Amino acid sequence: MKILQVINNLDIGGAEALLRDYVLHSARNENIVVTLVKNDSLITKALEEKGVKVIDLDLVNKYRVLSALRGIRRAIREEKPDIVHGHLFPPQYYLAVLKPFFRRVPFLFTEHSTSNKRREKKLFLPLEKWSYGAFDKVISIGEVTKAELEKIHQSPKNVVVYGGIDSTRYMKERKISYDFILVGSLRGNEKGVYIFLNALAMMKDSFQKAVILGDGVLRGELTAMRDSLGLTGSVDFLGNVPNVEDYLSQAKIFVLPSRFEGLPISIMEAMFAKTPIIASRVGGIPEIVPDRDCAYLFPVGDATALKEAMQKLLTDQPLRESLAENAFERAAGTFTLEAYTRRMDDLYDEVVK
Repeated sequence: MKILQVINNLDIGGAEALLRDYVLHSARNENIVVTLVKNDSLITKALEEKGVKVIDLDLVNKYRVLSALRGIRRAIREEKPDIVHGHLFPPQYYLAVLKPFFRRVPFLFTEHSTSNKRREKKLFLPLEKWSYGAFDKVISIGEVTKAELEKIHQSPKNVVVYGGIDSTRYMKERKISYDFILVGSLRGNEKGVYIFLNALAMMKDSFQKAVILGDGVLRGELTAMRDSLGLTGSVDFLGNVPNVEDYLSQAKIFVLPSRFEGLPISIMEAMFAKTPIIASRVGGIPEIVPDRDCAYLFPVGDATALKEAMQKLLTDQPLRESLAENAFERAAGTFTLEAYTRRMDDLYDEVVK
């Protein structure tokens, strides 16, 4: 079966990593990836090295509507896929527009987040409802994500497919070099990096070293904030790295102070690495790591509460070990790449049949 995957770009991010892992590990299906905007990222290189066809529309930006519609339509006509699968916005709208021209081809869309700003605006709300209704299946990455979606679009076509990662990459010997690690995109404020920095500034004398992995347009601004808070020597920004697992195995505690989330891949990585987790109580995070069982959760945006949680775990080794072990067991039962790939392959088969 041939599947045409449509996404904005292949920059480092949760949706992009999930797509990469499925494409590289599905033995049943041939996948072709269409990107709207060119991006020479680690994900692009990984796909091309394995012979995966990447069709780059090379748009000036992802909002070039007519160019995007023409490019995606051309790719569908030339590749003749059995399924077209979209990810993120604006592919959500582009594929909804194109669906009537390809009635015999199933169109799927994956909702990767619990929220977006368009749902909060009256102008966009009818468009949101219409766009979701155009797809043969709308896949949510968790039950919370699906529940939020169904506030505006209830349909039997809505399904949940939990993501998964290659667990073997992350099960490494732990040798601690960092007190804290944060892994997340710096393309926007969604990951709450500024909250992390403020919390660290409140406890300067309580930790030695923290590291932030990820890149984006806010890196310069956040680096300047780090320096202004007097954290220059104790917080490293290392950008995107190909070996996240090595850094996770060197960190005492993983922190993700997101403002909103779907089902974050970075938390799954920390679970398999047995790195104790502190995260904001938002979106799909409590679904993936129940509070005080698999992680220590705190209120969204509360830097003081985050600081207190970080100090608590830093000084309580038995609690760290308990959280890490529980999280690992949960991940091994639900969030492996093998399980995710099988779930997606089965869904594709179901849709075509």
